[in-house]
Amino acid sequence: MRLKRLQLHDFRSFPTLDLTLNGQVNVFVGGNAEGKTNALEAVYLLATGRSHRVAHDRELVRWEAPAYLVRGDFASQAGAVQVEVGFSTEGRKVLRLNGVAKRRLSDLIGQARVVLFAPEDLELVKGAPEVRRRYIDLQLSQMSAAYYHHLAAYHRVLDQRNRLLKVGPQAEERGLPVWDEKLIVHGVEVIRRRLEAVERLAGWASDAQRQVSGGQEELSVSYQSSLGGDGQRSSREVPETDRDPDNLARAFRRRLERLRPAEIERGMTLAGPHRDDLRLDINRQEARLFSSQGQQRTAALALKLAEVEFMTADGGDPPLLLLDDVLSELDEKRRGLLLETVGRVQTIITGTDGAPLAGRLAVDVAFYNVTRGTITPAGEGRDR
Repeated sequence: MRLKRLQLHDFRSFPTLDLTLNGQVNVFVGGNAEGKTNALEAVYLLATGRSHRVAHDRELVRWEAPAYLVRGDFASQAGAVQVEVGFSTEGRKVLRLNGVAKRRLSDLIGQARVVLFAPEDLELVKGAPEVRRRYIDLQLSQMSAAYYHHLAAYHRVLDQRNRLLKVGPQAEERGLPVWDEKLIVHGVEVIRRRLEAVERLAGWASDAQRQVSGGQEELSVSYQSSLGGDGQRSSREVPETDRDPDNLARAFRRRLERLRPAEIERGMTLAGPHRDDLRLDINRQEARLFSSQGQQRTAALALKLAEVEFMTADGGDPPLLLLDDVLSELDEKRRGLLLETVGRVQTIITGTDGAPLAGRLAVDVAFYNVTRGTITPAGEGRDR
């Protein structure tokens, strides 16, 4: 996957931008608040349909402008594809694929794949479970339209079921068992696919942690299910029978039955993939609680590198790697490991200084200056 051209109109700090990306590695250099992160946010928006920084599209429209438009031309294994995302302050969102209007976000997700690594990704290790759920869900949604369908359907059913639970004891006679079965159908698919993904991600993440630490740190990634069990087993140790859809459905159904009184009392669904988590252990201790900040930073990096490997495995289209001002945050060993991946996939890097890349990459590198909402080429060539 390669981004060939990026066009912005009234997006964030950019009145207009028409940029051709010339390098395998593209380095955006500029001071703080000049627009570097805004440009990466636009690329992320094209891949996912959403910003990674704000919840509402209205916040992405340039000050006093009526609308924004972001357009990207990509080259993939399947051929050229153009993705457009727009929004007007009247509340209308526009999605286009190769110039054809689309009504559903699912029609766009997966057309372009990205992996974003930013300083706030330390929250992957020490943050709330929802951060880790978002990490795995975004990967799988970009790779599988079926997964995105089940995930979206699960959350629609979850909302309806929670509304019904709020009516209290009358929920049963008003059809709660029907909503249980709908929740189970989609929830089982979400859990099953997450388990398979975590098993593969765990190996790559463990290798990366071990490499950075010189073999001194062992990272373990396991899936924590709210359906019961001891919750301590690595996904690699979960028997295949536990992933059988029928077995998962039975476990989910039993869990909902046991929790029924508590759910009705609290007016919310207390089990399912919306309450699951990824557990990260370093040297058999929970990283969130017992690891140093350096170990946590390495684990976050390892998870992102595993994400790249996961998307590229089995002949898949390599993702576009977005690195938002992270090189200066890493020590030499972590930076070296990250740059090994940078050389294999198209990358956009932001920073206040391109010096950390000097002499480090044997691929085509293009440098760009970012100043007050403009991006201009600063020089191109082979960085060796």
